[in-house]
Parts: sequence; C-alpha cells; structure tokens
Amino acid sequence: MDNLRFIRETMERSSSFTAVPGWGGVIMGVSALAAAFIAAQQISAKAWLLIWITEALLAFVIGGWAMDRKARAAELPLLSGPGRKFALGLAPPMFVGALLTVVLFRSVGISLIPGMWLLLYGAAIVTGGMFSVGIVPLMGICFMLMGAVALACNWSTANIGSLKISKDEKASTEASDFKPGEKVYAVAQVSNNPGKQKVKFRLLYDDVKGQKSGEMVQGAEKTLEVDGDRTATFWVTLPGSGFQNGRYKMDVTMSNEQGEQKDQKSATFNVTGFTEGSAPSAPSEGGTEEP
Repeated sequence: MDNLRFIRETMERSSSFTAVPGWGGVIMGVSALAAAFIAAQQISAKAWLLIWITEALLAFVIGGWAMDRKARAAELPLLSGPGRKFALGLAPPMFVGALLTVVLFRSVGISLIPGMWLLLYGAAIVTGGMFSVGIVPLMGICFMLMGAVALACNWSTANIGSLKISKDEKASTEASDFKPGEKVYAVAQVSNNPGKQKVKFRLLYDDVKGQKSGEMVQGAEKTLEVDGDRTATFWVTLPGSGFQNGRYKMDVTMSNEQGEQKDQKSATFNVTGFTEGSAPSAPSEGGTEEP
C-alpha cells in the first residue's frame, strides 16, 4: 500500500494542472469588459474602484466554478498536487496586487492601478501556469506586456477624463437648463495623474445678448490644485435677479506644476427666466476637490 501511495503521489507531482477554465476565462473576460464600460462612466474614483472590486469577486466565483466543473468532468480532484501548486503560484502576485491597490489609491489615486493589475495578474498566470499546460504561461506574459505598456503610457497621459454640468455636486444627473437661484455644478474627473495638476474653471459667455462670446463672466473663475486622480468640483449660484439669459460655457483647463497645459474641456448650458432690464448682479462661486 505504501508503494502504491508513493507511486500515486509521484505521478501527481509530475503531472500538469489541466483544469484551467477555457470558456470560464471567456466569461470572465466578458464580465471584465462590462465592468470597464460601467467604471468609465463613474465620476468618483471610489465608485470606479468599487466596481472593479466587485468584478474581481465575480471573476473569482466564475473561475472557481469553471475549474471545479472541468475537474469533475475529468474525474480529477481540484486540490490535487498540481492544483495546489497552481493555486500557490497564483497567490503571491495576487496578494501583492491587492496590497498595492490600497497603497496606490491612497497616494496617487487610480492612475497606476490598471497597469499594475495587468502586470501582477500576468505574473500570477505565469507562476501558476508553470504547473499547467504550456499556453497558460504564454498568456500570462501577454498580460505582463500589456501592463508594462499601460504603466509606461500613464506617465504622460494625465487628462480631464470627463466634465459634467449638473444641479447636484455628485453630478448624478447632467443638466443643461438653469433658472434664477439655482446652483450650477461643473464636475471634472482628473485621470491618469501621477503627480499634481492645476485645474482652472472659468464661466464664459457663449451666446448672450450684448456680450462678446468667449469673455469671462466677472468673478466666475477658480483654480484648484489636484493631487492624483480626483474629482474637482466648481459651482456658481445664479442670483435671483439681474443675470442675463442665454447660453454659457464652462471652460476647464489642466496644467502641470511647470505651467504646461495638459488638457482642456468645455461644456455649455442655458440660463432662462431672468427679467430683462433689472439691475445687474454677479453669481457667487466656490470649488473643491474630492478623493
């Protein structure tokens, strides 16, 4: 019996882990594409990260279910010798990835996280795939190359990911028409920002009777210093009277610490409901940045 046990254990150690899910991997990829689309619509970096954490948990469940199903079909124990080695090879890079996610999110935001995830996920596939079929480590190397490219590009692609005009500070619903007394929020998402950027908001006349297009509304500007990936918010409160009806433009520019402009975005909105001929009044303004 001891000899039989020794022979069986020796065969397990020399065999490869073949329960790597094929169609399960396809389903994981589709769910990741859906998560990428949803995450790209988010204003808050926290919401972006929460979506990807949810996707990671979903992918873990899908992958575990697919491997278990494939192992059962082949009548092989999932946690056999090769299976244990595959799992132990995956674990260290995945643990490092989770740890670095927390560190990077607290220090520079989300700009470096996608590249880091690709790099370490690829490393996990390579190390775990050493105990599987030959195509698995090759796939891991492809993920590592994509991660390296993403990280290399990140250093020069700081940008204003989105600009939304809304009646609430979270920009949960975009708006294009405002009336007296309402507050106009301009919410800009700064992305891929490994350092500090200056984000300047200006409210301009666009199509307003008696005003030159492109001129700034008096007193309606603010510059915010943004460190890492953050949401920068600027608002103006329209006065109860004395403002002009027409179309206005919110212009946002982003510059680095050396004063070089890195990006620019603008959005327009309409103001209606003011009585012509009333004494002129300027809007009040304010701004902040949110993690």
